Amino acid sequence: MLYFSAWECALDKKTKNRKIISQLEERVSIVEFPFQPLRTILNLFLKKSKNDGVYFSEKAIRQMVQQVGSSLLQLRLEYDKLLMFARYQGKPDITLDDVDRICTVHTSYALSNLSDALLNGERDQVMTIFTQLVKDKTEATMIISSLSRTYSMMIAVVSAEYRGVNQNKIAATLGSFDWLVSKYSRWAKRFSPAMLRKSLDACIEADAKVKSSSHDPYLICEQLLYVLLERRETVDTR
Repeated sequence: MLYFSAWECALDKKTKNRKIISQLEERVSIVEFPFQPLRTILNLFLKKSKNDGVYFSEKAIRQMVQQVGSSLLQLRLEYDKLLMFARYQGKPDITLDDVDRICTVHTSYALSNLSDALLNGERDQVMTIFTQLVKDKTEATMIISSLSRTYSMMIAVVSAEYRGVNQNKIAATLGSFDWLVSKYSRWAKRFSPAMLRKSLDACIEADAKVKSSSHDPYLICEQLLYVLLERRETVDTR
């Protein structure tokens, strides 16, 4: 979970949340919400930049997300840096080059976004994030390790739920957040236990190849991503 201010809630005042939103606007409160999907993030920053009097294209916002991650707290901090730079330079817009030069690269968020995109079957987004990770010289072993952890966590969550353990207890045992455990649980339902194990085995095998062979480590990573994507699409029942 993360904390962010009233403008980031982006909830329709006509809904049952109207009273909450009114209180937020009055007090500019800080509220706890889960990470938001990409479409919501794009809409938030398109609206925010318009209100701030600068042009921030959807393409540039996507680039910011790829470098910074999907945490609204971090995105807001990076956006404020970009806005200050644009105003200092007297620029009417925030460009892709501005994002590339000014925004801090948060590898951990990018790796998390990679897993999200992979398990949501977003092939283009997976390759876009992976390309950015390669550009940022993220170690191949770190990428594979992050993917391995995702599948390991899903297997652990499925096993615990099968034994009747509730998600709060699972989160405490795994040292994770309850909302993240809930996400692992939803993802895991798209796979059979055997398929989860095969996916984890593929990650372990790729890690061994990177560490023991002379092949391009990023090529091994890319091949792994395609294998996992195909496996994900094969069992998708949404």
